[in-house]
Amino acid sequence: MADQKPRNGDYMLKHVRIRKIGKWLVLITAYLYIPLLVTFMLKGDRSGSLDIPVGKSVITGPKVNIVYNNGSQAVSLEDFVTMAVAREYSRDSNGIGDQDEMLKALAVLIRTDVVCQMDGRNVIDSTSLENGYLRKSQMKTLWGKNWQETYNKIAGLVKETSGQVIKYQEKCVRTMYTRVSTGKTMSGSRLLGEEFTYLAEVECPKDLESPDYQVTKEFTGSEILSCIKEKKKETGIDTDNPCQDIQVVSKTDEGYVTGMQVGDLVMSGEEFAQMMGLNSAYLSVEYRKDSMKITSKGVGMGFGMSLYTANIMSLDGENYQKIIKHFYPECIILSL
Repeated sequence: MADQKPRNGDYMLKHVRIRKIGKWLVLITAYLYIPLLVTFMLKGDRSGSLDIPVGKSVITGPKVNIVYNNGSQAVSLEDFVTMAVAREYSRDSNGIGDQDEMLKALAVLIRTDVVCQMDGRNVIDSTSLENGYLRKSQMKTLWGKNWQETYNKIAGLVKETSGQVIKYQEKCVRTMYTRVSTGKTMSGSRLLGEEFTYLAEVECPKDLESPDYQVTKEFTGSEILSCIKEKKKETGIDTDNPCQDIQVVSKTDEGYVTGMQVGDLVMSGEEFAQMMGLNSAYLSVEYRKDSMKITSKGVGMGFGMSLYTANIMSLDGENYQKIIKHFYPECIILSL
C-alpha cells in the first residue's frame, strides 16, 4: 500500500486525527489502496467469472484467497506480492520509469504489510486486506501481448526478496509509501502517534522535479456537481452556486487537507481529492466567479517511501536494502 491506497495514497488504515488515530488513517487507506487512475484495479475486480491467477497450483506457506463474486482462488503470499507490485508498476507516471531496486524495495514493503494484516494467520481473504493487486486478466488488458514478459520480470524481482520483511521493535508494521512527496515525507510520530515512529521525515528534493509534483485543474460548477453526484447522493450542496459551497475546514502544517466541507457534509481531504480526481490531499483552492481552481501537490499521502526518490536512488546505483534503510531508518530487514 507507491504515492496509492495513495496510496498511494492510491499512494491504508482508517481515520486518524493529528497525533491521534482519527482522520489520517482514512487518508492513508485511500492513498495506498484506492487508485487515482484505474480505480477498479486496486482492490481487485471481483465481478465476472473466476480468473486463473498467475502462480503455482500447489501452495505451501502463507497464502491469500482472491475473492470473486462466484468463488475464490488461493495464491501464495509471494504470488500476491507480485500481483500487488504489478498494480504499482502499471501506474508508472513519474517520468523516469520504475527501476528494479525500487520495485524490490516495494515488494518488501508490501509483503511486510500483508504479513502484518495476517496477524499470525496462515491464510487471509483478499477482501480482508487493504492492498491493491492486479489479476492475470487485468495484466493482459494493461500490458497487451507482452503481459507475460512483464509479469515474469516483476515476479523475478519479487523472488530476489523472497520472504523478507521489515520490522520495528521486533514486529512487522503497516508500511506506507507515496508515489511523489511534496519535497519530504511526513513524520508518522508527529502526525499519527507514537506507534508510527518508524515513519521518518525524509527530505526528497528530487520529487520537486517530477512531472506529477504539481497539477492544477479548473472545475466549472456543473463539473463539480457531476463529480460529487457520482460518489455522493445527498450532500445538500447549493446546485446554483456549488463552488462557493465547498470550503477547506482543516489542514496540517505541511498543507495536507484533513477536512473539507461539501454542502452539509464534512469529509477527509483524501476523500474529496478522490472524488474530484486529484492526485493528493495537499490542496490549495482558488475560487472564481463560476469555477473553482484546485492545485494539488505530490501523488499520495506523503508517508513512508517516496517511489520517485527511490527510483532516483536506484538509478544512482543504490540497492533495495539501502533504499529501505533511507526511508525506514529505525527498521531492520529480516526473513520470515
